[in-house]
Amino acid sequence: MKSAVSLNPSLAELKCLYALTLLAENRETPIQQLLQEAARIIPGAWPAGTAAGCRITFDPLTDAAFFGQENPCRRSGDFYVNDTKRGTIEIFLTEEPETGNDSSILLTEIAERLGKLIEQKETRDKFAELNEELLQTNEQMEYVLSQANTMAIEAEIANIELGQIFNTSADAMWVIGSDYHVQRANKKLQELTGQSEKELTGKLCHEIFSHSMCQGDECPLQRIKQGAKLVEYDFEHKFNQDEAISCILTATPLRGLDQELIGIVADFKNISARKKAEAALQQANMELQRLASIDSLTKIANRRRFDDVLTLEWRRLQREKLPLALIMIDIDCFKIYNDTYGHQQGDDCLQSVARSISQQSKRPADLVARYGGEEFVVVLPNTDTEGATQLAEQMRKQVQLLNMPHKNSPVTPVVTISLGVSAVVPVSNYSPEQLLSWADQCLYQAKEAGRNQVQSAPFANTAPPGRQLK
Repeated sequence: MKSAVSLNPSLAELKCLYALTLLAENRETPIQQLLQEAARIIPGAWPAGTAAGCRITFDPLTDAAFFGQENPCRRSGDFYVNDTKRGTIEIFLTEEPETGNDSSILLTEIAERLGKLIEQKETRDKFAELNEELLQTNEQMEYVLSQANTMAIEAEIANIELGQIFNTSADAMWVIGSDYHVQRANKKLQELTGQSEKELTGKLCHEIFSHSMCQGDECPLQRIKQGAKLVEYDFEHKFNQDEAISCILTATPLRGLDQELIGIVADFKNISARKKAEAALQQANMELQRLASIDSLTKIANRRRFDDVLTLEWRRLQREKLPLALIMIDIDCFKIYNDTYGHQQGDDCLQSVARSISQQSKRPADLVARYGGEEFVVVLPNTDTEGATQLAEQMRKQVQLLNMPHKNSPVTPVVTISLGVSAVVPVSNYSPEQLLSWADQCLYQAKEAGRNQVQSAPFANTAPPGRQLK
């Protein structure tokens, strides 16, 4: 007859979960190695001698992580990553647990924790890879741009004889006489125009290259005749190509033996690659700037972005003489929530609340931001106190309808929020900080009045009573 095993997993489970957490903290640890270590650690969550081994299978890995030995008595539990089944944990027991000590409950907890840790690790790995790619792209774009600029400067300051330039230049070049007729054209210019040097020579330059600068005051030859020592234009032109080419046109005087002006030497430098590099670099910088304005946990605007938008909207609406409203939001009894459910579930709560209040703000100009900790703030341009109060009440109801359990809350057994609303038509003798202070004071009054409610008050050009703004 098998002897009963008394399971008291709480201390052993805590040690096991802590060890798993330490494993996932190292981004350099491959998933296969993490699972192998997990297979070694997990049996320790059971009383000594009751767990003989552990096997973990994980999609997309083909090899299971295994530690110990197999026994006929086994328990298994699936674990999920981003709500998708990704693997199974099997525990091989030496003895059946006694009645009332169901090891499957413990296994379910461990499987859930392992799934969340893998989810966190994969998310961190993806963000780290994206950040590394952005940094590398930025460095490459800066290098390309630097090289292109260096080439342009070297070409512009080069002072070699015209014949040597024609023989060695990688740019399209031609010589235009003072009568506007083409005298010479190098091979690059022939390729660019699709005409031979014989076909080009003797033609008027504006017949070959027709542009808005031609036959007017902006004509390079005309400007040099008027005394300019160098003429430079940055422009796009199709020439004989299917697509327009970005070029820098540089024209310099061509003088005869007596230093009289006999024409110009014009150089067409193709900078299409540089333009594309500049555009790519600008796009990368814009993406980095966007990431810098997003709260990493909730994926909504951060405090920095809120400060910038509040200042900009205050100035804009001051010019337009339209109202600006703020809603300050605080999750009720969030410290108790963290103490009850743990910081990981607290983070999930913050994300859910952020999504819910963001979904209620529908206008493109509105901004929902994380103000700090469990506090959020909403900027509502062209909105008065009544309109902002209606929206705040809608946000309060929607968060309560999420029905996130908060069993130790003195307000209700689900997660709720308190909201403070204030609005004003910005004028020069008011400040955004005063409006923020009034909205924060209304939030304080909502919390003092029992929480899970909206409080609003008309803005006054004085410091609000009550608590000081954080």
